[in-house]
Amino acid sequence: MNAKNSKKGYFFIVDGLVALVVLVTGIIIMGAIFSGKPIFQPPYDIGQDILGIMEGTNISNVKIDLAPTIRFLFNDKRIEDNSSSVLQQVGKFYYTHCDYVSKADVNNAKLYLGYANVTAHKLMRNIIPNPYYGELIFSGDSKCTGPVQIYTTYPQLAGVALSQANSKTLISTRRVVFGNIGYTDTFGPYVATLNVWR
Repeated sequence: MNAKNSKKGYFFIVDGLVALVVLVTGIIIMGAIFSGKPIFQPPYDIGQDILGIMEGTNISNVKIDLAPTIRFLFNDKRIEDNSSSVLQQVGKFYYTHCDYVSKADVNNAKLYLGYANVTAHKLMRNIIPNPYYGELIFSGDSKCTGPVQIYTTYPQLAGVALSQANSKTLISTRRVVFGNIGYTDTFGPYVATLNVWR
């Protein structure tokens, strides 16, 4: 009787080892199949996120010790209300830029466009991830003849349109911007368009 029971024991041990080998082999094969390079999926909400950050960040939250250009705008009284969001402050500079365009004062128009540029630059250059490029455009003021490019992270200003045309992914996001200038004037509504491409 002992010899019969010992044969049954060997059969179950061999059966268990075969099952273990099959399971380990299956796990190795499945791991090899699913551990390849992940498929690239463009983050379609990146524009919403960036404009949300610009809309939700007040100028007062920008550390002026790390941003000498913003400090200059504060000291020079170009930024008067630090409770505005970064996007609203860019809208204020766009409003003043278009006002000078309508008066044919080219020098002051360029100056305020530069103020809008450095205000957007401080935030956008830090939040647009590589390998993406970004472009912020404002439109909607009848005093300006068309959309105005406020800022771009693309290194060659003249090649932005060509770069976008040849890009693999181009995501365009829009937000409406409006607010107060001082206690009596308002600006907007303007359309802020953020193009992000790769």
